[in-house]
Amino acid sequence: MKKAVCKIGMMGLLGISMISTSLFGNISAASAQEQETTYATQYEFTMNNLNQYNGLRVKEVGNPTIYLIDNGTKRGITSPEVYNRLFRNWDNVHELLTLSGVPNGTVIDGNIGLVKFENNPKVYLLDKNIHGNTVKRWITSPTAMDKYNFRWDMPIMPAWMEHTIPDGTSIHS
Repeated sequence: MKKAVCKIGMMGLLGISMISTSLFGNISAASAQEQETTYATQYEFTMNNLNQYNGLRVKEVGNPTIYLIDNGTKRGITSPEVYNRLFRNWDNVHELLTLSGVPNGTVIDGNIGLVKFENNPKVYLLDKNIHGNTVKRWITSPTAMDKYNFRWDMPIMPAWMEHTIPDGTSIHS
């Protein structure tokens, strides 16, 4: 299977588009040894409103770490296993020349995951806030699930647990 990865850098973040070149290799151990193709893209990223890019999965050229843009920050995903528990596939991971202008957020590790609670159709991301406390973040719509490329299969937790975990910021489309 071919994967699409686009290369854009800080120049792209400032509104200058770049045409990418071919890249061969793997995104991570979980993506196997597949040939990836890149495509030319034009993004008009602006640094003054990084929240508009929430949901993008990005990485830097030469760095295997994949980040999720969330709440205007880049959140490093700690392993391919964590990535696979959250996201549907490895498609559309955008490769950037640099991410130095994007502030760091909390890392996404094995303690973060998608859940539902019994008798409730809402989907939540069990996450950590900036203080390291566990919170549940309601994913407000199927469009938001698609924007983040989140998986639809997730564990269902007992209903009583829903009220023991404080609410965090909601995830919107």
